[in-house]
Amino acid sequence: MDTAIQIKRLTENDWEVFRAIRLEALQTNPSVFLKSYEIECKQPASHWMNTLQNHNVAVFALYEGDAVIGLTGAFRVREGAQDSVNFGMSFLRPAYRRRGLSTLFYEARINWAKEQAGVNHIDVSHRAGNDASCAAILKFGFTLSNIETIDYPDSTQDKTYRYKLALDTP
Repeated sequence: MDTAIQIKRLTENDWEVFRAIRLEALQTNPSVFLKSYEIECKQPASHWMNTLQNHNVAVFALYEGDAVIGLTGAFRVREGAQDSVNFGMSFLRPAYRRRGLSTLFYEARINWAKEQAGVNHIDVSHRAGNDASCAAILKFGFTLSNIETIDYPDSTQDKTYRYKLALDTP
């Protein structure tokens, strides 16, 4: 019988778990992230702890039992009356892909974003060719807002597709 899969928001006490799964993501899938393994692996413990302590950041890990199988994050961007939350850092170990688990990522991050007073929209993006990410984004009602070409840490330029989801604000 499969062990239940659960999502958990990480705290500063989880910094080593955060570091390990983030570095695994950057090392195994360097072409889809905006940061590089070479830079992130040199970050001190304080970097990882500070990220998890930041009240404008929510980092979630996906667990099967005690084993971490994925990671995702949400980052509040202060823009005055137009505050937003950006989604990023999503990673699932290959054995867990194509099982609909990204739904847990989106539900946790959207719920967190809705709890943030003054946030009126969520932004998310994917690199050209990342069809799985595109499908998950569209499933949750995001609409394409723009396409741009950016430099990636793997020394390539590629199109990035950016999407927006308006939140109902009181």
